[in-house]
Amino acid sequence: MSINFREANPCRPASIPAAAREGDPRRTARDACRTAASARGAGPAGPTQKWATHRERRPNTAWALDGCRAWAEVRLLQVRKLHPADQQVAGAFLERDPVAGGLIHSLILRHGWRGGTAYCGLWDCLGHGAGLEGLVSLDDRGRSTLCGGGLPWVEHVGALLQSWLDGDPARLRYFDAPAETAGGLARAAPPVTSTHLAILACDRDTALAAPTECLRPQGLAIREAAASDAAALTALYRDEAGFAWVDVPVTLAMCRDGHRLWLVGLKEDEIVTSGWGNTLEPAAARLSGIMTRPDQRGRGHAATLTAELTRRLAQQGRTPYLYVAAADRAANALYDRLGYRLHSQRVGLSYGGDP
Repeated sequence: MSINFREANPCRPASIPAAAREGDPRRTARDACRTAASARGAGPAGPTQKWATHRERRPNTAWALDGCRAWAEVRLLQVRKLHPADQQVAGAFLERDPVAGGLIHSLILRHGWRGGTAYCGLWDCLGHGAGLEGLVSLDDRGRSTLCGGGLPWVEHVGALLQSWLDGDPARLRYFDAPAETAGGLARAAPPVTSTHLAILACDRDTALAAPTECLRPQGLAIREAAASDAAALTALYRDEAGFAWVDVPVTLAMCRDGHRLWLVGLKEDEIVTSGWGNTLEPAAARLSGIMTRPDQRGRGHAATLTAELTRRLAQQGRTPYLYVAAADRAANALYDRLGYRLHSQRVGLSYGGDP
């Protein structure tokens, strides 16, 4: 059976009348699309869109029709770049799950809409619950993240990734995706390597109730990082661990601006462990950069610092969370003892860059 496509004006979710969203079985896809386009009138300049009058998908296009039985529901899917006018809708979408949306939300709040980060929205322009269903970000370091979406969007997000790779192979270096969509995305845009990850989150009440003094190794003092620690922290992250992605001066500056909470653990006035939380996110905070000096490992320093960092972030009203390799049983067991539980599973697709 063939698929009938016809050009139509771009339609924003808010412009679609209620009758077109109700999925009236007597309404054909053609009638619904015409009603939506007529209600909107002449749209802004932009690429034309295509709509389908059959429930079968059309490969390699930005549009698809899902779950349409006897024309009971029509879905019109679009991937397009977000604009400042979409900020309120995007913020509301990300706030539904502060942990899953935390990375993208912090990028928006830090860099704005016209910085070095690109944002694309996954829009259902027609059908039940028409609106924003997912967000994709791509920062100036080539790291990309998908929040939301789901299986109906695999084809379209995969085409977006491939377009980035075709345009400039160095533009996309790492893509973080929900586990359920990673297989299809990897087939659409094959990565160099992939890593199974877990997002672990700690309930605020659990974090506040957990004592940290009893965990603290003898002689370990914990305080916030200061500008005078820059040389020692650079040696810890870059020279010993090889983490060139940690920009110590920039991160310390973010601490002064209130966008990071960076703690260091000291023994005899020497930094032996370190880690920070991203406090730019509205309701959550991602722990990152947990590191212990090689000659001080295995003594509980990182566990103590993580527990203290978790407690302080929870005191700010945030939900602490972190990424960990799903196969790292020791790390998962440690975080479980500290009150962290599985929030979701992710897969990191590497195209030649660090996460």
